[in-house]
Amino acid sequence: WKAVGVGAAMGGVAVATGKAVVEAGKYLAELGNDFNTTMNDLSASTGATGAELEALGDAVKGVYAKGLGDDFQDVADGLAATKKASDLTGEALEQATAAGFVLRDTFDYDISESARAASALMKNFNISAEEAYGLIATGAQNGADKNGDLLDTLNEYSGQYAALGLSADQFMSSLIEGADAGLFSIDKIGDAVKEFNIRAKDGSDSSREAFAGLLNADAMFEAFAAGGDTAEAAFFDTVEALNALEDPLQRNQIGVALFGTQCEDLEAGVLPVLANIETAAYDGAAALAQINDVKYNDLGS
Repeated sequence: WKAVGVGAAMGGVAVATGKAVVEAGKYLAELGNDFNTTMNDLSASTGATGAELEALGDAVKGVYAKGLGDDFQDVADGLAATKKASDLTGEALEQATAAGFVLRDTFDYDISESARAASALMKNFNISAEEAYGLIATGAQNGADKNGDLLDTLNEYSGQYAALGLSADQFMSSLIEGADAGLFSIDKIGDAVKEFNIRAKDGSDSSREAFAGLLNADAMFEAFAAGGDTAEAAFFDTVEALNALEDPLQRNQIGVALFGTQCEDLEAGVLPVLANIETAAYDGAAALAQINDVKYNDLGS
């Protein structure tokens, strides 16, 4: 009787296994068909063919295999949006697309919008996609998006900070520090730096008079015109000198002359914020890795 029972059980296992194989085959066939349909759409939307389309297909499969995206079509749409915003290719495009999905899943950021912000950081500060997306994640984790304008701010003011010789880390730090200090809008901080970048190079009488109240005006104009490390040092010299003024009226007058009305809107709070960003350094890659470790640590993923 034991032998009969074992035989019957084994027969049942064989039948169940056979059904599982059939179902798996059907699933793989459907998956393959979905992928082919997706690649046809991707070719039509990007104009890619041949080897280029094959590379895009590898990227789609790579992102999907990480447990990202709802299906192949979702991944392909994200890939196309990222490519359009950044002009990345190959492994860099795959990494950026994956990071875009991580930001979407974690912070509800539209992939196209995060791609534009990351692209602005990459182009203006000459950093990698991983660093750019990691900085966005760092900012979002640390309150810089409290008003929902982080991505727009990064996209709009990256060039202004870079023109002053400031780094991507210093840019993000100004937004995080500003949010932490309770300033009502991080966009105002970016706008203040933009105004300073314009006025520090315009050679106008009002800018010259403002600089003269702090430092050597001619030396400041030359430093900011030079850009790079020279402009960065001059920026922090200016902020330090302005912040050190004891007369609040004089500090406000010079601050408005150099940083525009945004300085007045933010009152004295913006100066300590800008003074504190000089040594800013973030590990964006670690921020993305940490999110990956906890966000997708489940059976479904």
